[in-house]
Amino acid sequence: MLQTSFNKLFEFLQKEILCDVTIQAGNKSIKCHRNVLASCSPYFQAMFTSSLAESKQNVITIGDIDETTMEMLIKFAYTAKVDLNTSNAQALLHASSVLQFDCLAQACCDFMSSQLHPSNCLGIRELAQRLGQLSLVKKSDSFSKYNFRKIIVEDEFVSISVQHLEEIISSEDLFVDNEVEACLSSLALSSKPSDPDDLSILMADNFRIEEPLTAVSDTDFFSSKVNRLTITSRDSSPNSFWTRRIYEYVSRFQQCPKWFTHKSNLETENLVLIKHENPSLKSHLGRIVDVFPGKGNCVRIESVKTSDGLFKRPVTK
Repeated sequence: MLQTSFNKLFEFLQKEILCDVTIQAGNKSIKCHRNVLASCSPYFQAMFTSSLAESKQNVITIGDIDETTMEMLIKFAYTAKVDLNTSNAQALLHASSVLQFDCLAQACCDFMSSQLHPSNCLGIRELAQRLGQLSLVKKSDSFSKYNFRKIIVEDEFVSISVQHLEEIISSEDLFVDNEVEACLSSLALSSKPSDPDDLSILMADNFRIEEPLTAVSDTDFFSSKVNRLTITSRDSSPNSFWTRRIYEYVSRFQQCPKWFTHKSNLETENLVLIKHENPSLKSHLGRIVDVFPGKGNCVRIESVKTSDGLFKRPVTK
């Protein structure tokens, strides 16, 4: 009987029978029933039963939600069914959170949790945080901490906020190798600009042990059976890691994407990261004291003051 009633309501929606309100989203107008929307959404219930102007209007305009998503949302109100996929989950999560379709929002969170990947978990976490979906935030955080070694090489990682990075690296649940942990702990988060001659920086270590690390933790190979392969791995692992950090991670700051966005020239007093040939935990910093513009007024060479003296270097280094 109940299912028959819902089927009949959906038929009324399709044939526009007894409709008493029109929802306008984008360029599409959808005629539907106030009581159905109010029964599924506290948002619409408050709108239609209060003294707000919308309660007496025949056409309700919903902004910030596209027409396709709005149509799927209304169809869900009548059928309790929706076809979730990677193309529409984000838009549906946004719409169902804003319009308080809680059952659909939870279904979107469950689906997106199943789709978490090192390449998207930070973006999903940011969306969930913005929409107040705390269960998805927690699942994204757990995934990020367990897969942090893979996340740090993804494009999303460069846009992570300082606060979020601090939360992750200070967590007891962070799952990383010793060398990766030492690298993260030595990352420069910001400069200390109060003194122009001070080249010290704020690092992740300051939140954990209140001072920078001075050595790389050794990997424990003693639990493994010793043979030629493990001896080679024991000797090469730390050196290989730090060499890759210099030539792969640091070099990412110089790669092609910067040529597709406008950036201002380097200026005097700027604090810069210097590419150093010898791997170490220390971030080598310098302060620009003079610049030498070239063709097109583009700065390609500058004089940099470091703890080792004054040097003239190209901006690529």
